[in-house]
Amino acid sequence: MTNNPKINVKFDGKTNAEALADNAIQNFKIAFCKTQGCSFPEEINLNLFATKSEYENYFEANHVNPIKQAQHFTLAKSGDEFDVYSYLDRQKSEYSDLSIKRGVAHALIENNEKWGKVLPTSFKVGIADYVAGLDEYGFVQNNNDDKRDFEEIKKYSLHLNEILGNSKRGGVAEQAVKFLESRHGRDLDRLLHEIDNETVKEGRSSVNQFIEDMGEYNGEFSSWVADQLQDPYNFI
Repeated sequence: MTNNPKINVKFDGKTNAEALADNAIQNFKIAFCKTQGCSFPEEINLNLFATKSEYENYFEANHVNPIKQAQHFTLAKSGDEFDVYSYLDRQKSEYSDLSIKRGVAHALIENNEKWGKVLPTSFKVGIADYVAGLDEYGFVQNNNDDKRDFEEIKKYSLHLNEILGNSKRGGVAEQAVKFLESRHGRDLDRLLHEIDNETVKEGRSSVNQFIEDMGEYNGEFSSWVADQLQDPYNFI
């Protein structure tokens, strides 16, 4: 257990990679380790490739057993270390930045065995995307991707508990976590604290009950989403 995982960057072309990882770690701690001491990995290796083709060629030539494979990054674990693989030739540099921070956030989630086993996929994606979307000072910065999320939630009248419990809704789960952190952070803190101190079976039961209870906030969530879309200064 360590409060400060060692970050190893295995590509010299991304000069701010370590800073991005550190930012994700600090924001994760502030947001989700308030009532419990989070267990962090000893080391996180950032395996960054200049191009997508180099990234794909690496996996063709090397056996990697991923614990998470997303569109723009892959996460694997070896002993007490996590490996985040990603590539940098994205349309905008901030896109590759987000992938690095998402990969690090998922490593922090999976390092806590209880969280990794009992939280639904969409819930974990929401937490990681939320962490990745915070700025260097820990503040929410909505962009056009967030706007599209809000529009999708409104268009399909998606409920808070539906998003958190449905693996097919991971794409908009960041907004569900963002709502909880801004309006009902104590509820989320209480859940994470509970599952830290429960068996896996008990933890899954607690998470299911939490998601069911979040139905109480569905109306408030819909109003909050509408408010985000109406604010002309909300997206950068």
